Amino acid sequence: MCDLVQELGSCYNMQPEALANNVVFTLGKLTHKHADNSKLLTRSGVQLIVQALQSYGVDRITQAGNGLFALSALIQHNPSAWEKILTTEVVELVITMLCVHAIDDASIAIYGINILECAFTCAKDKGDTVLSFLYRTLVSLKIGTLLVHMLSVYSYNALNCNVDVTCRVVNLLHLFYVKHDRGDSASAELKEQLLSAKTATVLQSAILNNVVVMDKHANDYALEIINRLAL
Repeated sequence: MCDLVQELGSCYNMQPEALANNVVFTLGKLTHKHADNSKLLTRSGVQLIVQALQSYGVDRITQAGNGLFALSALIQHNPSAWEKILTTEVVELVITMLCVHAIDDASIAIYGINILECAFTCAKDKGDTVLSFLYRTLVSLKIGTLLVHMLSVYSYNALNCNVDVTCRVVNLLHLFYVKHDRGDSASAELKEQLLSAKTATVLQSAILNNVVVMDKHANDYALEIINRLAL
């Protein structure tokens, strides 16, 4: 089944849209919580998903959600697939999907964050040169501005409030800005993005609005970010 799905996607070049959507959806379902299938689908699964997202993800929120779900599932239990997402093409695509759809669909926000966290883990394992490349790429794509915007929507907007997304965004901000501050021009640019987005104010509101239900470590991370921004 895994080989058949990949062959169908490759043979028809992920066209038309209905086929692409079915291939991506099936890839996600086959891979979700299934490590063995993840290994079998590593051969061409990532590229098929990327191809579908490039063709349909911006205009179709369902395609974007299915694609990021499948990509997140594929790499969740399969470190050998991580290298395939550690490319400028995939990173830029994930950021684009978040920019276009993350505010309207919390699942897209979660899947996108999962993929970025996995890319960061892979980059750390491959050494400082690769980690520096990923860090600079994300900063150039305005990752700080994007994450704070997501936080401002999901932390205290009555229509979109989602504590899970809020915690995940705070954790990712902490990972980029506090745990891996590189002390270089990219780090300085990230700080400028966070200051321009009034991150301290947004984080303070997030804590006040979610202090009862938000994980303690997320509140601690938020305070660390606030304190570092004040330096």
